[in-house]
Amino acid sequence: MSEPQLRPGRPSDVEGVARVCLLTAHDGEPAPMQTVDPDLVADVYARPYLELEPATCRVLVVDDTVAGYVVGALDSVQFYRRWQQEWTPRRLPRPQGADPALVHLLTTPHIALPEAAQEYPSHLHVNLLPQVRGGGWGRRLVVDFLDGLRATGSRGVHLGVDPVNTRAIAFYERLGFSALTSTASTVVMVLPLALS
Repeated sequence: MSEPQLRPGRPSDVEGVARVCLLTAHDGEPAPMQTVDPDLVADVYARPYLELEPATCRVLVVDDTVAGYVVGALDSVQFYRRWQQEWTPRRLPRPQGADPALVHLLTTPHIALPEAAQEYPSHLHVNLLPQVRGGGWGRRLVVDFLDGLRATGSRGVHLGVDPVNTRAIAFYERLGFSALTSTASTVVMVLPLALS
């Protein structure tokens, strides 16, 4: 395996990012196999970012293959508005029996916005394949992404984490994020960018 390379994402990375998403979407492990609609997870958490806002995306490439990524949006409200207008119509209909929670996110992405979205307007998703974990690459991806947000004037960033994924929560806390709200299914973590 050659040394991983961090670079800006581009639309041609979409399937590589989708592959990593599917292999890491369940708390860093492969998403449970959705035999009815196997691409739905990536159509919610990966592909729209490379298509609608590729300039914010960063990828980690090993031997010309995407092994990790961070995707996100500078202004989540505007991003989700574009998503509903441009992305959702092209990704419907989904097969009968597709995961209803993911279909709901696909069709109404703004439900992911925290109440503090005005204070923390940006958001991100990050995933790494197991072979590139533990070498500081996740931190480098997120720091590079955050530097890009700061350069564009974002006031803050938010993300959601499954409460059982304590490893991810600790990772974000080391980067300066703190928990804003918590439910049985999601811990919303935030980072003010103007003060960091």
